[in-house]
Amino acid sequence: MSMTRIGHSLMTLGIVALVACGGGTQPPVTEPPPPPVEPEPPVVTTTAEPPEQPPEQPPAQPAEPVRLTLATWSITGLGARDGQGEVPRAAEDYERLRQYADRLAVDVIALQEIDGVEAARRIFPPDTYNVACSASGGTMRVCFAYKKALTATTEEVPSIAGGDGGRPGFVLNLQVAGRTLRILDVHLATGCAAGNWSRNQDPCNSLRAQVSALEEWIDARASAGEAFIVAGDFSRRLDAQDALWRAIDDGDPEGADLTRVNEGLQSQCWRGRRPTFTSAVVLGADAAPWMVADTFEEMDFDRQDARVEAALSDQCPQVVDILVPAPE
Repeated sequence: MSMTRIGHSLMTLGIVALVACGGGTQPPVTEPPPPPVEPEPPVVTTTAEPPEQPPEQPPAQPAEPVRLTLATWSITGLGARDGQGEVPRAAEDYERLRQYADRLAVDVIALQEIDGVEAARRIFPPDTYNVACSASGGTMRVCFAYKKALTATTEEVPSIAGGDGGRPGFVLNLQVAGRTLRILDVHLATGCAAGNWSRNQDPCNSLRAQVSALEEWIDARASAGEAFIVAGDFSRRLDAQDALWRAIDDGDPEGADLTRVNEGLQSQCWRGRRPTFTSAVVLGADAAPWMVADTFEEMDFDRQDARVEAALSDQCPQVVDILVPAPE
């Protein structure tokens, strides 16, 4: 080997040795740059919306006065079907009665001598009137027909039957003008229409028992300060001196001071054949001021219908208007 190549080899080995032994100068170490800092999102401050409030309700409106047309009518033995009942009637007779009922245009009517709801609906159709009748009384029940727009409940007063199978009282509790008006329908015992009712014999005994129960009902309503009306057939010739009238119109308690809307008048039914009324609408002391002046009317039957008197009734309907005020 030539000396020149040996020298080069030795030089190379020396450099390698120096590097292996840590000799020489190392290049400086450069730190990597820090990662870029992400900017924090801006803080957004929100104000919570208040919960949605329900719409404000308008104040309750005070009840308004309500005008009502009331009536009472004893329809002799009204059966439910043609040819039946105490007074058998044909279809045209029911139609004639219905036409008279239409003329009345009443809101509430107390009915007597009715053979139940079906019979009353022959005269007061169900598309216009609700009908309710006492549960007892056989074919001579007491009933109410009242306009379908009215709200009412009913209840029976068994004590007014007199305890011998007579006819009970029947109450319509009418919700009107923001108050309750109680209307009692009665048909008292017949056969003691005039004279001394104290004689110890029927039917005067039955009538006195019924009147005693009626007076108790009147006094209870008056003591409670309730507005009430009694309507129906009292089966007694009513005048200010009659024993029946004096028994119930004794003014004790104070609310039992009664007003009979036909007081001082004579019946014109069937051309005044029986001038003294035996039926009436009677107002308690709280209801008496509600009567609208000059609205009492007894609707007589048409003269040409005298030929069918038996199929109509021996009594004519009596009508009066009241204006029921809202409570103060």
